[in-house]
Amino acid sequence: MDLKLLREEENKLLNRKKVFYEAEGPTPKRSEVLEKIAALTGKDKKLISVKKISPVYGSAKAIIEVNVYEDLESRMKYEPIKEEEGKENEAKE
Repeated sequence: MDLKLLREEENKLLNRKKVFYEAEGPTPKRSEVLEKIAALTGKDKKLISVKKISPVYGSAKAIIEVNVYEDLESRMKYEPIKEEEGKENEAKE
């Protein structure tokens, strides 16, 4: 899966960046997207929140919306880690 950066918006108030990517090929799974973005940004997976994966009708593309936090405290304050997401991260480590 190749990700192409479309747009990046910094939100200093919430201590995060909202990033939009385009993925070519079949619609990726959230876990695949999380792994790839963690590798691209160099951030821990716990600081990344995959908000939305939207397939583009009639093409083999998907638009991905992600929040990348600067620290775990900010992530927990605005988007607590869901139980399933936490288990998924622990299983891969």
